[in-house]
This record gives sequence, C-alpha cells and structure tokens, in this order.
Amino acid sequence: MPIVYVRSNPSLFRLAKGEDDIGLGYLWLIGLIASLVLSAGAVFILTGYDLKTKSGLFQVTRWGRPLDD
Repeated sequence: MPIVYVRSNPSLFRLAKGEDDIGLGYLWLIGLIASLVLSAGAVFILTGYDLKTKSGLFQVTRWGRPLDD
C-alpha cells in the first residue's frame, strides 16, 4: 500500500489512497428501518392506541381505557 509520510517526522503518516472513504453504504438501510419504526408508531397513535406502564408492566390502552385489566 502506498503511504505518504513527513520526512522530518516519519511517525506522521497516512494512506495515499482509500483513507477518505467514510462508508455511507448502509445509510439507506438505517433510513429505511427508522422510517418503518416511525410509520408504525404513527399508525399506532392515529388509531387511538397508547402504551402505558404500571408498576413495571406495559399496558395497551385505547382512548384511555385499558384493554385488559
């Protein structure tokens, strides 16, 4: 691999090619997953469901009424 370094200080070096690639190849996948999660949350809220916690347990409610007591 070609390396570029400073002659006066050889401990300062970097790769001559390929170092600047930050790898954003998975950015579309992260965006897709985030949009699916947010869309599911929006549907959950718009249909009137809510998730509440009571003494460490989750409880699904609809318009403020618990579904299971």
